[in-house]
Amino acid sequence: MSFISWILFILFGGIGLPAIPLDFIYYFTSRPKTMTVNEMEEKRKVMNQDVEKLRELGAQIKELETLKVHTYNSK
Repeated sequence: MSFISWILFILFGGIGLPAIPLDFIYYFTSRPKTMTVNEMEEKRKVMNQDVEKLRELGAQIKELETLKVHTYNSK
């Protein structure tokens, strides 16, 4: 049984050890970059637009729920 464990350890260790530097390289290349002031302002504008759309959708959902409650109560 120990022989099988050593074979599996060699196999998976041989696969995992070369993957460690590749993971580090990937993490380094995909790290967050600093943004300029203009990029940050543009991102803030886009997020504010998204928030307004979500608020409108929330208001519509709330309106529909109140209509649904009123229709169930009237039956």
